Amino acid sequence: MTSRGEGPGPESIEHRVQQVTGTPPLSQRQFAVLFQILAATLGEHPFHLNSTSKVVRDRLVAGGERISRESVCLVLKGIMYRTDSIPVRPENMSVLELAQTFARNVIHFCGRAQLELLPEDRARIEDWLIGGLLAPRAPEDVPLKTSPGAHPVVRWVPVRRERPPRPSSRAPAPAPPLVEPGVYLSRAEPLLLELEASWERGAPEPALEECSSLLAPNTLDSYWERIHRGAPPPFRRVLVTKLLKQLAHDVRPPQHVFRAREVIHQAPPSAEPGAQVPSRAGLFIESPGVPQFRPSQAFAARHWGVWYVLDTPESQARLEASWARHVISMFETNLRAMNRLPASFRLDKMLGESETVGPWFEQLILDLLNEEQHVARRASLLEDLFEKTDLRVRYPTLKRKRGARVQVTLITDEELHGTKLRRIAHSDELVVVSPLKLAEAALGLAEMPPLTQQQKDELFAALSRPAPSVRAVAAALKRHFLQALGHPASPLGPVLAVAAPVRRFIRMYVEHKAHDSTQHLRKREDESEVILFPPSRWMR
Repeated sequence: MTSRGEGPGPESIEHRVQQVTGTPPLSQRQFAVLFQILAATLGEHPFHLNSTSKVVRDRLVAGGERISRESVCLVLKGIMYRTDSIPVRPENMSVLELAQTFARNVIHFCGRAQLELLPEDRARIEDWLIGGLLAPRAPEDVPLKTSPGAHPVVRWVPVRRERPPRPSSRAPAPAPPLVEPGVYLSRAEPLLLELEASWERGAPEPALEECSSLLAPNTLDSYWERIHRGAPPPFRRVLVTKLLKQLAHDVRPPQHVFRAREVIHQAPPSAEPGAQVPSRAGLFIESPGVPQFRPSQAFAARHWGVWYVLDTPESQARLEASWARHVISMFETNLRAMNRLPASFRLDKMLGESETVGPWFEQLILDLLNEEQHVARRASLLEDLFEKTDLRVRYPTLKRKRGARVQVTLITDEELHGTKLRRIAHSDELVVVSPLKLAEAALGLAEMPPLTQQQKDELFAALSRPAPSVRAVAAALKRHFLQALGHPASPLGPVLAVAAPVRRFIRMYVEHKAHDSTQHLRKREDESEVILFPPSRWMR
């Protein structure tokens, strides 16, 4: 989200909108001040682009705002643009109407520039351009009265969106102590479901106060902010139930326990997400074919019901505490993401989906990509729901802040596979990991360097040498993956049941496609310049 006091960040949707439409790179607060002064000016003088922009710019400068006349002109042109034959008369608009008209036209030009906007993106753009006007205004925020024709010297107090006051006068509670994840689940389930029910009844505050002893402060804040925006949308109770169900799976008792020992290295601390065990630590199991592995791989193995008994109580306590922080943090991250979903969001078919092998295959691919180094993570809830992104991968040479998007599917029917990808906007900008796409790459039919003869021989031998056709190789790959998923009882789960040549090939494929998909993204961004207001352009 764009900072309230700063312009859009380089990787934000706001920055992308600015690049393709030329929207001035102002902060939410600056847009609010600009629209307020514009409305006051139009109430005193008839509208004319040159004279109005000059008066507004002068008043901004007098009030200590460093907003250029060019930016003011661009906003005025954005308001004046007509998407139909109805003339636009800004002098008859309120402050909010001016901002809403500008935001509507900005979103319109995003469509002309072929910048695909998800519902979440639209909400963020509107919040950026309009949100500063929706915050409560103190009396000193109101412009001073002046005599007609005079240019007032106005000192504008920044308009900030404050967190809604809590009903209790007590100071915010400190972060709750770390608890065992099973205990956390037993407390979270009734509290969160009661919170949703009481919110639907119109009185969520007491239930939310009860949650203050369980939820982290930033998660609690996300609830207060969402509740302040109005009634709960209908999808919430269903989505909370799904998140609780996932947490219950993650914290269930392990079915397979292995003896291991902690190994300490004199290496620099690792930046692995969730690695609260001392980052110099690794785990070692005396088992054939199982290398020393990282704490994050231990957490991933818990997904398969695998866990470890370490050689000392101190090491065991560190591992347990680290895993507890990791699993609870992931759950609350999804809660915060849920609280950012727009009220218009619909789960649609997702609500009726039954359990399939798909999520297990996603986890298998995640484990496989992270086998040698930590390069992949699960996509956020918002990315999953809005962008059809299952994983994110980052490599040292990949110039993409959040990493390349990865879609994982076991579909081998070519028609269904094509339909699935056609439903994803700009599908060439993500990495598709599926038996069909992998088969095309193995046979040299994809846009990537061909395998060497040795690599191809080892790969096809691991797949029992299928016929050299996309359909046959895809079927062999799917069988291989399903057989691996049937063997979760190894120290790292089923990943080691995938043949080593297959694992190496998939890592090579994903890394190449991550760079290729990023090139497609950058090319589209470079070609997205659009002329908005002839004969001039918003964006130079």
